Amino acid sequence: MVTGGQAMIEVVTEQSIAAPPSEIWSVLTDFDRYEDWHPWLTIRGVAAPGASITCALNVAGWGWIYSTDARIKDFQERAALSWVFGIRSVFVMEERFTIEQIATGASLRHSIKCRGLVAALLGRPMKKRLDHLLRSSNYALAGHLNSKRSKSPAAATQLSGRGLRHPMAGEGARAGDGRRSSHCPRADPRDQRSAFPGISAAHFLTGT
Repeated sequence: MVTGGQAMIEVVTEQSIAAPPSEIWSVLTDFDRYEDWHPWLTIRGVAAPGASITCALNVAGWGWIYSTDARIKDFQERAALSWVFGIRSVFVMEERFTIEQIATGASLRHSIKCRGLVAALLGRPMKKRLDHLLRSSNYALAGHLNSKRSKSPAAATQLSGRGLRHPMAGEGARAGDGRRSSHCPRADPRDQRSAFPGISAAHFLTGT
């Protein structure tokens, strides 16, 4: 897709979660606890309109953490949250969550838009990788919320989809068990900035 003279990649996923929008919003805006559930992202900063934050993306298999400064672009209480980072015309990425209440809890729309030269060059492999990453975090979020709402691990697994493997999980881990992928160690983004951010970003976004 080309928009405004720039190549753009957009990946959109949707996930039904058995929790009210308020609980989903609480987890998504509690940046200090992302490492408790998110399989590949750690965030430092305060969730507020226009705030500056630091995002660390784990580069699976290389043991590198690609860390970058970002800015919160959209902040609508219990409804929408997004952040954006990058260099104009080279690579700009926006990650967005939209929450809508439904009869069974909430519908989460999770998307990423990438623009610029890097998006044009990496194209299809980047889009495939982003879809994989978004779905992995959706499953992890649903499992984390289910485990918080139920004292029974078996019930939490059933709510999030029994037997469904987490796309980013290590051996034996499944969606809903609340465990992070064995490929994604906890990290403080303030302490681990990649010496080769261009290479590590490309590796992270394509899985190559």
